[in-house]
Amino acid sequence: MGRITLLLVDDHAIVREGLKALFGQYPEYQIVAEAGDGREALEILKKRRANIVVLDHSMPGLNGIDAIEEMKRLQPQSRIVVLTGRKEEILVRAAINNGADAYLVKDSNFVELDLAITVALSGRKYISPSVIDPLIQGYLANSSSGGGESRRCSSSVRRPLRSTVQTLCTSPICIPFRR
Repeated sequence: MGRITLLLVDDHAIVREGLKALFGQYPEYQIVAEAGDGREALEILKKRRANIVVLDHSMPGLNGIDAIEEMKRLQPQSRIVVLTGRKEEILVRAAINNGADAYLVKDSNFVELDLAITVALSGRKYISPSVIDPLIQGYLANSSSGGGESRRCSSSVRRPLRSTVQTLCTSPICIPFRR
């Protein structure tokens, strides 16, 4: 594949600068552009290609969640990695439904961001372990209130399921170390 090209989109310059410094330590990554909001990112994507768009959710103007669909229309091959401080289940679902390939929170470390990018580039979805609990709770609430047959799990089923998901998401076997 060659170098992984990145577009960084966040309304905080210090976050973009920190990401540039981190990615700059790894020769396989190349920052091709950066933007402070969704509209600016869309203008960039009309002119430049990026394998990965690292995108914040909460930004002035066009927010990240609303920008995802248009980004995918402009560059369907680009993978969208949402990197945000927001953990609400409804926002995770909205991002994935709009076409995001990965969702992780800003309390993640670079190893997890690298893992999310690797997973997204392989064509699979990545969701940060710290948002798994809200997603499970949202799923259980929706499945038990959606009418018809309830698919609610007992806590004896939920605990091992949650443990297994967290183990799989953080297992050293899953984390590619780039050195």
